[in-house]
Amino acid sequence: MHPALSLLLWGLAVVAVQAPTGWPLAALATALLVLALLLAPARSGRLLRRSRFLLLAIAVLFAGFTPGKRLWLEPAWLPLTEEGVMLAAIHLARLLAVIALVAVLLQRLPRGDLVLAIAVLATPLRWIGGDPDRLAVRLALVLDLVADREATDWRHWLDAPTPEQVPACIELRQRGFGWRDGVALAAVMILVVLWQIGSA
Repeated sequence: MHPALSLLLWGLAVVAVQAPTGWPLAALATALLVLALLLAPARSGRLLRRSRFLLLAIAVLFAGFTPGKRLWLEPAWLPLTEEGVMLAAIHLARLLAVIALVAVLLQRLPRGDLVLAIAVLATPLRWIGGDPDRLAVRLALVLDLVADREATDWRHWLDAPTPEQVPACIELRQRGFGWRDGVALAAVMILVVLWQIGSA
């Protein structure tokens, strides 16, 4: 499958996980997390660890600061509401699902293919004077620097890169679309249209 199509399908999956609520969302998020831990255990663990404060902030803000019916009256300093806990659970499940999708994408799509996919999908920028190739080159530089500093503390990301860390040239690989990509894209478009009709 062409990397641009893979990235497009990934984007549609990220949008799709925002729709369900309740038990379907819980089941979907759990399934995606299990899948990510199986396909990309190290990357999934790293992303979850780096997102722990964001997850905690979402839980506290929604569960503790959403008006509604309190779960219990005592202690007074713990103003958890039923509506807040429900909202926190929904947003946490959606974020965990997206983290799982990101882990799988980065694991299955090499950096070169990811850069190519973004360059292809950004082609419409040419219509308004943009340069998708320049965007792809800058993205490649960022991904290379992040990969070099992935094992270091985040504070080192603020340091200016050394000349050795900046590559002398960036290679953008080209890859054409095949007939299988056309069939997959047509199937996705049909599914999107059916979903829109069903939700109308």
